Amino acid sequence: MADGNLDGMKIALRRTSWLALALPILPALLIGGMFAAESARIAFASPETIAEYHFGSEAMVGHGGWAYRSRAAYVLSCAIWGVPLVALAGLLIWVLSRRRESTPWLAAGAFAFVLALVAAGVATAAAWQHNPQQEFHSASSVNWGGLFVVAASWFAPVYSVALLLARPVAGLVGRARHAV
Repeated sequence: MADGNLDGMKIALRRTSWLALALPILPALLIGGMFAAESARIAFASPETIAEYHFGSEAMVGHGGWAYRSRAAYVLSCAIWGVPLVALAGLLIWVLSRRRESTPWLAAGAFAFVLALVAAGVATAAAWQHNPQQEFHSASSVNWGGLFVVAASWFAPVYSVALLLARPVAGLVGRARHAV
C-alpha cells in the first residue's frame, strides 16, 4: 500500500514538474516574439514611421529611458528582450521533447518556476507600493499592463538564470541519489 502511494506521489510530482517547465513556453514565445518583431519592424521602418517615435527627444528619453535615445538603441533594447525569450522557449521545447533525459531539467524547472514566481511577485508588490507618479495605480484606475511588464521583466530573467544554474545541481543530486 505504501508503494502505491509513493508511485502516485511520483506521478503527481512528475506532472507538476512538466507543467512548471511547460507553462513559461507560451508567454516567452508571445512576449519574445512581440519584442523581436518590434525590433525588426523599427530596424526596417520607413523614415515617416521613425519620425513618429520622436527618438532622442527629451520627453521620450525621460519617460522611456535609454531605449529611446536613438533608433539603434530602441532596436537593440527590443532585441535584448526578444531574442533571449524566444531562445528560452526553444530550450524548454527541446527539453520537453527529450523525455528520457529530462528528469534533471524537470526538477530544475520546478525550482526555477517557483523562484521566478516569488521574484516577480515581490517586484510587482514593490512597484505597487512605490507607484512613482501613479504609474501603476491611482484612485480611479489600475495599469495592469504596467504591472504585467514589471512581473514579466522579473520572471523571465530569474526563471532563465535559475533554470540554467539549477540544472547541474539537479543532475548531481540525481546521480548521488542513484549511487546510494
